[in-house]
Amino acid sequence: MRMYQLLQQAINWPGPRALGVAVAFAAVLVLAAGMIALSGRFRWFSRGLALLGCLVIMAACATIRLQTITEHQSESITVIRPRNTEAERIRAGWGLVAVPAAVAAWVVVAWIARRQWLRSQIPRRLKLGHKYQVEGDYPAALAQYTHAIQISPRLGEAYCARARVYKAMADKELARADFDRAIDLEPRHARSRIERAMLRIEKGEIEPALDDLAIAFILRANDPECHLLRGICLFHKGEFDEALADFHRVLKLTNHSDFADPARAYIQQIEAPQAGGVPGSHHTGNGAPSAQPQDFLKPQDHTY
Repeated sequence: MRMYQLLQQAINWPGPRALGVAVAFAAVLVLAAGMIALSGRFRWFSRGLALLGCLVIMAACATIRLQTITEHQSESITVIRPRNTEAERIRAGWGLVAVPAAVAAWVVVAWIARRQWLRSQIPRRLKLGHKYQVEGDYPAALAQYTHAIQISPRLGEAYCARARVYKAMADKELARADFDRAIDLEPRHARSRIERAMLRIEKGEIEPALDDLAIAFILRANDPECHLLRGICLFHKGEFDEALADFHRVLKLTNHSDFADPARAYIQQIEAPQAGGVPGSHHTGNGAPSAQPQDFLKPQDHTY
């Protein structure tokens, strides 16, 4: 009984002014939580503020509904009635439902607005990353691409771009992991297929490289880089006539030194007669190709 009396005293203690101040303070907390959520920082702090503000308002509404007045009409008759009018108590009851919903909606809207703004920054991040990569500022490029990935973890283009920076930094394991991730997310991302084929050729994984190039050819049928890489794979397999066809196709499609120079070097290696031999004797006795140009494996700056 004593605890009940103390609880009743606590409920009946705040007057209309105190309740109004509490509600106003809680509203400020909720607005602050929304503004912090829009900034993208201190996410848990903003959620805590929103929850605290919601609880304060709900407590005020519950207090309005539960407050009572005790009237002693006589020594033997005591009447307990609600302090607030029926209309006020009904509004407070609706507040117990509406306030949490409104606070949740405000936080969700702020979060969605923040996400949309961040997503709108992804093209800028990718552009800056490319700029830094061209300038050779690889840490800055990595920071931009990683930020883009954090904003949109399922964007294959960002993984591909970051992988190319890792490749330029000679960190081929991280590059391969990002190329794999990019292809998992976007199987028809041609740039990732081509770049991974390069890494596979370097490791001697010729058949998997040809698998990547087969898909790349579907997306870029007349890409000189695809023809160059497939020619190199066929060269590795000892299919020199087919390799020559790809290398000559490269020269018909472009005179860009990144592709044309390696193609000419391979053509010369295949077609040039060996000492004491005949034209076309371009491989060693065990069927393996002799030394091959490696320029195509150096990091290049291609548009993707």
